[in-house]
Amino acid sequence: MSRILLCLIMSLLWNFATAQKNSAHEKVPLKELLIEWQRDNDFEYSGRDDLLSECMVPNWVQSIDELTKHLSSCNLTYELRNGVFIIFKNEKLYSLVGYVKDAATGMPIPKVAVKLGDIGTTTSNDGYFFLITNDSLATVDVSHVSYNSQQLKFNTSIDHHIELVPKIITLDEVVIDLENSNTSSEKSKALNGRRIIQARLFLNINDLLDNRPSDEISTFVNERDQGLNITYYQLEVSKKMGREIGRVFSFSDETGFYINPRKPKLHKRTNFFEADTIGDFIHFIEMASVTIAGNNFSYRAEQLLDIRSGKVKRLTRSLLRKLIADDQQLLEMFNNEKGKSAKLASYLREYYFRKKM
Repeated sequence: MSRILLCLIMSLLWNFATAQKNSAHEKVPLKELLIEWQRDNDFEYSGRDDLLSECMVPNWVQSIDELTKHLSSCNLTYELRNGVFIIFKNEKLYSLVGYVKDAATGMPIPKVAVKLGDIGTTTSNDGYFFLITNDSLATVDVSHVSYNSQQLKFNTSIDHHIELVPKIITLDEVVIDLENSNTSSEKSKALNGRRIIQARLFLNINDLLDNRPSDEISTFVNERDQGLNITYYQLEVSKKMGREIGRVFSFSDETGFYINPRKPKLHKRTNFFEADTIGDFIHFIEMASVTIAGNNFSYRAEQLLDIRSGKVKRLTRSLLRKLIADDQQLLEMFNNEKGKSAKLASYLREYYFRKKM
């Protein structure tokens, strides 16, 4: 009888130990675990509820270090930002980079709309665009008001060059007044390479950001090709008007805005550079030069004007790495990218776009 009782006790102890062991290895939804941590500790987290509820983790996990070892099994990854534990889906991302040019002239086309599903962008002043996708094959719609649209399928492992064909626009019949033909011819010649615009003038960066022009004038803008695919823009103003207006930081027209951060006195040879806003910066490209062994060499200089401080910095690979350092995923993509120097502004745009998400 004692042997039977002993066996019964041993069996109960074994079942109890097994139950304890199974309980120790029981899995619970990640969301429940994080809620418990948040209740018992000074702990903040962020993540999609569906991802956190579907991910099952061992209930014995007691620290972030232990937890991170199990996130990969749920195809999740994490970041720590300002003390917040952020969890998101660990999707492989691909960069889609392209260059759009005019099929007839070979010149780059700025402000081309590039759409990939529900996301999109436009080409930069030098014709480049940059998108991020989680598909290695991407179907892209490329369009511009002056060109025939295209729908293209791209492999994201290579950079793409796209040629757009200008639209053929049929004009109504034009009647020429023979009495004024010489005058018309001279006027047409004078307008070659020039545009009539309403120029809104801004004296400083704050007025530009607040869209508070100091003056608005009707004048011509000249576009001068400086080489290296850089265009300088000049307003035609009289000496008297230039003296009255004084120093000008920026002007805008119906197509965009143009800056000269040095705020020169306005005259008809004052150069402005086409610009765009990227996050905390105004981005523009200008011609720079360097002297080596007595020889002067010109090069393209991508510049960033810091909106907060008003200082101009050269956009380099090292500066970009510092600016996007808190986005490890994007930084890794940039480090693995080919032709980095041509894509600096595109990665900076993507960084600020991701910060808004």
